[in-house]
Parts: sequence; structure tokens; C-alpha cells
Amino acid sequence: MIIETIDYRKGMVRIIDQTLLPGDEKFLNLCTLEEIAEAISSLRVRGAPAIGIAVSYGMLLHLDVMLRTESTDNPEYIFDRGKGMNSFSFPGISIEEIRNCLLEAKKGLETTRPTAVNLF
Repeated sequence: MIIETIDYRKGMVRIIDQTLLPGDEKFLNLCTLEEIAEAISSLRVRGAPAIGIAVSYGMLLHLDVMLRTESTDNPEYIFDRGKGMNSFSFPGISIEEIRNCLLEAKKGLETTRPTAVNLF
């Protein structure tokens, strides 16, 4: 049986809380960059591969939130790993704004696990 320990669905990151293993299996739905940062720093996400995926999904989530905020279509979410991209439009968003959003996410996540020196 395969247990998905981290996934990106419908504009949120779903993780298994590794602090409760092996006794309990609890999944958390993380909807903000801050929630993902907290999950990484509190060791709810453990191991270099899982941390790398959580950081990547955190950056994607932060961009998803920004695009939904700026979209004229008001979608519930922009991206779902199972379905791909929703159609939407966000006129006036520049590549520079997208780059800045991702850099802001990187800055918010890079201090979550100081010992993961090669993460960024």
C-alpha cells in the first residue's frame, strides 16, 4: 500500500504529520506559505526529499494564491496535481511580479530548516 505523505491538490498542500508517526496517521491541509513554513520548521515534514517537495509546493502555493488574487475569473484554485492547470486570466501580471512572488516565497521558506544547507 502506498501512502501519499505529501501532495498538492486544489490549491492546498496535504501532508502527513510525521511528528505523530508511527502511532497516529493524521493529514494536514496547508493553505498558506506560513502554514507550510511552520510544518517544515516544526518537523511535521522530515527528510531531505520531503522537505524539498514541501518547499517546492510552498512556492507553487504562494504563486497560486497571488494569481487567484489577481485573476479576473476568481477561480477556487489555479493548479491541481491530478488535473493540471485551471483556465484563468490575469491581465497585467508581469513576469517580474511572478518572479518577485516566488522570491518572496523562497525567502519565507529558506529559514525553516537551517541545517538543510543545500535546499536553496
